[in-house]
Amino acid sequence: MSSRTAIRRTPASLRRATSPASHASAPRAVRVARLVHGHVSDLEEGGFDAATCFNVMHFLPDDGAKQSLLRDIARCLAPGAPFLLFELHGDRDGPRFDELFTAWSRYWEIHGMQEAERAAFRAKIDEGIHWASEARILELLAGARFEDAWRYYRALLYGAWISRRAR
Repeated sequence: MSSRTAIRRTPASLRRATSPASHASAPRAVRVARLVHGHVSDLEEGGFDAATCFNVMHFLPDDGAKQSLLRDIARCLAPGAPFLLFELHGDRDGPRFDELFTAWSRYWEIHGMQEAERAAFRAKIDEGIHWASEARILELLAGARFEDAWRYYRALLYGAWISRRAR
């Protein structure tokens, strides 16, 4: 069986990932993963055949932090290795952003989130999310030496791209 590594930045997320309940319900492939408390920058160079990054970049400001994360991921990948990125994204000032956000809010309403909770959720997002447009995400991927990037998934404000580390 091939090896797997998962990175958890906080002790709480590492505890959740290693809890008996999580372990018992996880597929065997996940149960044998090496869990690391730290950052991508702590990992060895070129030792990975693939990588994923789910719901991380939108928490990072676009002041070099997003680019640094992607460069660190690329540094850890073997040349030609695939990379999957799943992100909350959008052009905050774009013509469709509010329409998409309203639809997303309706989704949460359908799933039982009350109006006050949705308003608090919106305020938290307005305060804590560092939006990047799809064009900016593609630019960041290229700047980190990922190539052949294309979006393979889109649902409201979420998108997912697949690319490969340059050879």
